[in-house]
Amino acid sequence: MRRSAAPAPALEETESGHGRAAPAPPVRGLVRNSPAYAGTSRLSLTRAGETTSGGGDIRSMWGVSAPAGKQPYHHGDLRRVLMDVTLEAIAEDGLGELSLRELARRANVSHAAPAHHFRSRAGLLTAIAAEGYNLLADQLERVRGDDLTERAVAYLRFATKHPAHFAVMRAPELCIDRDPELLVARERAGEQLLRPADRTAALAAWALAHGLANLLLEGNVHPDPGGDVESLARTLLHHLT
Repeated sequence: MRRSAAPAPALEETESGHGRAAPAPPVRGLVRNSPAYAGTSRLSLTRAGETTSGGGDIRSMWGVSAPAGKQPYHHGDLRRVLMDVTLEAIAEDGLGELSLRELARRANVSHAAPAHHFRSRAGLLTAIAAEGYNLLADQLERVRGDDLTERAVAYLRFATKHPAHFAVMRAPELCIDRDPELLVARERAGEQLLRPADRTAALAAWALAHGLANLLLEGNVHPDPGGDVESLARTLLHHLT
């Protein structure tokens, strides 16, 4: 008896519209033309970062590239990526319109990715605030001795170089106030700010630096022509000490 020919594999049109591409290899565990396979596209089976048993990228094996504008991310860096795009968004648009969905879009990840790492918008902002307090503490620890002026200048330097962190730190109502990491970081920075023996003078210097930082960031105060922010701060703080 003559053996019937096997059905021809499904062919796809190439992106250019000319000729036809080779068919996709069968997916292990799925039988082509079975209900489980029906409606399953090659792209939906190849999420960024998946690998074959040999270690190769499935997209590369099948010749499927990521959609335009979407680049695969490294899972180990995703927390950092989300924090960085959040800081960029705050610097551009402020805190008012910040949403996890928009941050996921900016990071080119799924809408669920931010919630997986931070659970909520408040959790994400809490992590940024904690990082900000640690950066501030690092800046203050570089000041030698108990010079009030230089400590205030260090505070101002941090605020103007990290305005997005500073904005989140000034909005504690948006964060998880009892978060352990945030509490430790805030205490570390506070100890540095009030380190000088004269705590009243230290608080006065901190208050001046904080107010000046806000005025500068809001555009209400500008250094004199040819001057800079730190020179302005030293001039003002000279009247305190």
